[in-house]
Amino acid sequence: MLSITPTTFSRLGVGLALWCVACGRSDDSPPPPRQSRTVPAASIEIPGDTMTPPPAGLPCFSRDSGVLTYGEITVSPEDQDASGVTFSFEVTPAGIIGSVVDARGEAPPPKRLQGLHYVPTSDSLVFWYASGTKTRYIYSFRPSCDSLWGTARLFVTDNSPGQRARETFRRNR
Repeated sequence: MLSITPTTFSRLGVGLALWCVACGRSDDSPPPPRQSRTVPAASIEIPGDTMTPPPAGLPCFSRDSGVLTYGEITVSPEDQDASGVTFSFEVTPAGIIGSVVDARGEAPPPKRLQGLHYVPTSDSLVFWYASGTKTRYIYSFRPSCDSLWGTARLFVTDNSPGQRARETFRRNR
């Protein structure tokens, strides 16, 4: 006697469904395209350069506050190599502008942050910058007068979505 369990019945149903799908297709038909399981780096949206109003409710982000700098660059006493990252922001009549110094061996001149904008719904500053090696660094930070904290997508290239990391940068006073 043949015994059909719920597991067997489920397998038969899947087999019949696959058979029915195959029946509706002639052998000359090309197979359906496969869907990629990885997200290509080009699909990561990087906003353009914009001017944005400053974060609301933070007295340090006002036009009379001057430049706010977060992060730290240290210099090794042994070989004088500089390392670290600083982000600087200033509120102008047109909106907030920002720059980054990303030191790797030496401290380069400040580079303007790209796509800098404030997103009120998430209370976040979002921006990106590119290194000389076509690598991009994308940030989404919640600002306070003492620190920036949030997520970063580091080492983004045309072929890689990069690495996601949580970051905190303290304000230099």
